[in-house]
Amino acid sequence: MLWKTLLALTATLFLIAAVLVTSSVLGYMPTLRIFVGDDALILGLAGKSVIERGVWGVGAFFLFLSSFVLFGFALRSSHPRGFSISNQKFGRFLRTGQVVVSSRGIHALAAYTAERIKGVYEAATKVRLNRRGWWIDVHIVVAPETSLPELLAEIKERMQEVLMNHTGLPVARLRVWAQLDPMSNKKRVC
Repeated sequence: MLWKTLLALTATLFLIAAVLVTSSVLGYMPTLRIFVGDDALILGLAGKSVIERGVWGVGAFFLFLSSFVLFGFALRSSHPRGFSISNQKFGRFLRTGQVVVSSRGIHALAAYTAERIKGVYEAATKVRLNRRGWWIDVHIVVAPETSLPELLAEIKERMQEVLMNHTGLPVARLRVWAQLDPMSNKKRVC
């Protein structure tokens, strides 16, 4: 938290310096005097050549750019990549507070749930959070003797149960793609 405050402060100083230099380059501020102890730093570009003003203008541009980059880092969220579930967005499902769930955790949970069903050899998932709940795309490798309608009903039931239990949000949409060939060479399908 302290480093974000320092970044924001540095970005503010860069922005102020960029505004002062730009206004001096454009001739709005003929002389700028900065006093440090008994010494004075005088920045006056009124009588300078076009090349010198251009150099200072490029410096002001980089100060602007640096200040915006530093503001970006200072305002960046410290939450891990994941889904933020708050009472404001999902009040009808979540009673109080805010929960941040990592996207890897939800992907792993959905894949684990699908792979624990008999007839599923391998599963890969894509998970998104919508206002109505979880949108899940599941790619599965199935055994040839598996009944797909029964398997899909069981996947839907278990996904709904597990994600509602862990996150408090329902599964709003579930799409399943089934195939017989393995998805990767890492897992062996018997």
